Amino acid sequence: MCVVLSLLVKDSAPTSTPLTVAINAQIDPGHAGGIETALQALFAQLAVQSRDERFLLLSTARHAPELRRLTGRNQHVLDWPFPQKAQASFRRMTRRWLGLRDQAGRLAPGVDAAHWGWWHARRLLAPAPSTARSDVLLREQGVDVAHFPYPIRFESELPFIYEPWDLQHRHFPAFFSDAERRWRDSMYREGCERARIVVTATAWTKRDLVEQYGIDPRKVAVVPRGPWAAPLMPSAADVERVRAAYRLPERFALYPAMAFPHKNHLRLFEALAILRDRHGIVLPLVCTGRPYEPHAAAIAAAIARFRLGDQVRMLGLVPTDDLHALYRSAWALVFPSLFEGLGLPILEAFQYDLPVLASDATCLPEVAGDAALLFDATRPEAIAAALLAAHRDPSILDRCRRAAPARLARFSWPRAAATFLACYHAAAGRPLSQEQANLLEEATTT
Repeated sequence: MCVVLSLLVKDSAPTSTPLTVAINAQIDPGHAGGIETALQALFAQLAVQSRDERFLLLSTARHAPELRRLTGRNQHVLDWPFPQKAQASFRRMTRRWLGLRDQAGRLAPGVDAAHWGWWHARRLLAPAPSTARSDVLLREQGVDVAHFPYPIRFESELPFIYEPWDLQHRHFPAFFSDAERRWRDSMYREGCERARIVVTATAWTKRDLVEQYGIDPRKVAVVPRGPWAAPLMPSAADVERVRAAYRLPERFALYPAMAFPHKNHLRLFEALAILRDRHGIVLPLVCTGRPYEPHAAAIAAAIARFRLGDQVRMLGLVPTDDLHALYRSAWALVFPSLFEGLGLPILEAFQYDLPVLASDATCLPEVAGDAALLFDATRPEAIAAALLAAHRDPSILDRCRRAAPARLARFSWPRAAATFLACYHAAAGRPLSQEQANLLEEATTT
């Protein structure tokens, strides 16, 4: 039996009562984000693999009906009365507020100021449950263990599993406001310290948690996971439709990522300018993902400064079907991110047989392995050199493409869900099957 199991179950007694797990799922299921995708994958796999376990999905009242449509066997949605929001460094205006601002004309600054006040008040007045209040509700439902699958959590004396995802704020503090950095550090550190088991998606992130917060490595489980379902391959007609709709060139590189500063669009733009000005190669770039308001001006300025207006397309958030077609029609995925906890677009590219050029930062070499051409993303010249090498020698990308299936197989959701089930039982002090003990042993010694 692994060390973490002996630490967790030494004071427990066997029980025949079915295990009840509360999963914090205060998300918008229709939102195309990494957390939302991961949770839907977890729900789907738990419905297949669970036996007599019961799962309580804690949802906001607003999104509970949509979440109920995603539930599987032994899964129930509970309207959680204490909705939580992260400390954010920026505000996002809804369509209603944007419409009001457009209609206000010269009075638009007043609408903007009103939104600022509303936005801050909403966060200050959001109810935060005390430990007693949250635990009363959970115990009424017979909850044995809680799972916080993303960093936001509430106080509880129940045993819980915690996923901080990454500690970007410790490595790139300038990308965060002082308030957000303090909030993250307090929330993440306390979550890791108090959790029975901490879960990360990569071994790199585990090492970072151990180094940054001094967490006992024996209670940190590495649970790799990738795209949550087999890809829906677009037809040739779908590809042509998307090409026409977005007026795409015949050959282009794809970068699907919300335009946060750490996604490193600015150095990628400079690399494209180097490729054009020094080597005469014009490589169109298509970027997808929601814009990030505080960084939008810098993105636009860089495109103008490097004279890339006809070369770079910022499509924003695109429908899922269109993104699938983009994966199938691109020349390559270029992923110059400075910091990742997983790097899901790389694994998605593997699904679509799209060759990958990626940063060598953080966990990305662990994820991509020999199935990507890696570069130093802090140096535009290095990004340009990788693009130039792939352009001049197509066999480089062919080798990456051939290695991709083996890499993708390491990031299996069925295996991830089975490991989560083992974590739930261990954290609650329940007996484990031999298979579960083996999975947890492997996860905590990685």
